[in-house]
Amino acid sequence: MKRIAPHEPKAELLSAEDVNEDVASLSNALAEERRTKPMSVQMVIELREKRGVQPILQAIESYKARLRAGIRRTRRRLTQFEQRYGVNTAHFLREMAAEDLEGGDLEYVEWAGEAKLLEGLEAELGELEYARYQLS
Repeated sequence: MKRIAPHEPKAELLSAEDVNEDVASLSNALAEERRTKPMSVQMVIELREKRGVQPILQAIESYKARLRAGIRRTRRRLTQFEQRYGVNTAHFLREMAAEDLEGGDLEYVEWAGEAKLLEGLEAELGELEYARYQLS
């Protein structure tokens, strides 16, 4: 069906099916945009005294340091797998199967698990690095 504005000569109105398809298409586009552009979240922590702020900030910094240490350990482990098999982790995840590894299923699960762990640690650290504090 040719879509022509109703005020134009020989205008055709959209059918209910066409409208439903357009609404569904817009809805899907909006949902995709929400998935790819996450909204920021604001969190408020209320303390009795101002001196309570420092321990909280220290705890956050300490946690970030532990995340960084975990990332370094995980990267070292991934490097060991990569050197052993002569491929990077991205190639391993895309192209290889447990049968391709000397250690079979167990080694496959370990390598894939380390890759997933690194992804999670980096995402969590990224969120904490993005966090902004405001004292009032």
